[in-house]
Amino acid sequence: MRILVTGSSGFIGSFIVDKLLEKGYKVTGIDIWFNEFDLKHQLYNSHFEFVKGSILGDKLISPLISDSDVVIHMAGILGTSETLEKYDIHSVAETNIMGTIKILKLIQKHEIGKIILPSVPDVPWLNPYKITKSSVEEFVKLYHKYFNLNTIILRLSNVYGPRERWINANLGAPYNYQKVVPTFIMHALQNEPLTIYGNGEQMADYIYIDDVTEAFYKAIIRDNIVGKTIPVGYGRSISVNMLADTILQLTNSKSQKIYSQMRKGEVPLNISVNTKFMQEALGFKPIIDLVTGLKRTIPYYKEKISM
Repeated sequence: MRILVTGSSGFIGSFIVDKLLEKGYKVTGIDIWFNEFDLKHQLYNSHFEFVKGSILGDKLISPLISDSDVVIHMAGILGTSETLEKYDIHSVAETNIMGTIKILKLIQKHEIGKIILPSVPDVPWLNPYKITKSSVEEFVKLYHKYFNLNTIILRLSNVYGPRERWINANLGAPYNYQKVVPTFIMHALQNEPLTIYGNGEQMADYIYIDDVTEAFYKAIIRDNIVGKTIPVGYGRSISVNMLADTILQLTNSKSQKIYSQMRKGEVPLNISVNTKFMQEALGFKPIIDLVTGLKRTIPYYKEKISM
């Protein structure tokens, strides 16, 4: 079986590639950049082929899809306030929405077996990223209902782990974005203040990357879940304040917490994930708790600081 992973150099996409290669699949990855700092090992695997380019290019993406049995579509422009303030909104919409529609059309044309896509929790954030992900979900449902595509949507909670970029990362990626776990870790390791937006009591579910890749693997091998939208999370929510305190403790940091107003495109809210449907549909339960996951994550950022 050959699997195409779009956005294969991204945080989650790169770990999905590693997981699939470990399982013995033949994998093709496409991305507009290659993370040569973290992913050189993939190029030495005879079952992996990397293609540099955009999913918006018909001549490039069409033959890759036609040669695949399953498509895992991770490519997209991420960020909440970044997609509102730093990036071009048209480019965000074109890549995230039109790029996905293009892939759905080609999967229909070439009669590919299955497509698996990530989405985000259904929250009332008004920013281009959230708007595009909500739109993509509807188009995926449309292609399943009216064109019989075997689609699976995994609604991911807050995924964390090594390789996740931070706002000032110098890894060659065209887009960086600010996610809370790597931002807190990088600041804590350097004894810099941890900025918390709002009062820090907003809750979120944090799931380690290895558990997420297991969820994608289960989605590949299980056939009774096509057309489904499946929430994926650890199943326990904690506050931003608690997350910050945990990271400060694990890094032995002298950093102070400071508070600021919410960023544009975000509102304070509590996000929780009921994992019952995930466990039933995927036959899978996350096993890596937050402290264990952070202990596996922090060394990566220590290394990046010393580069």
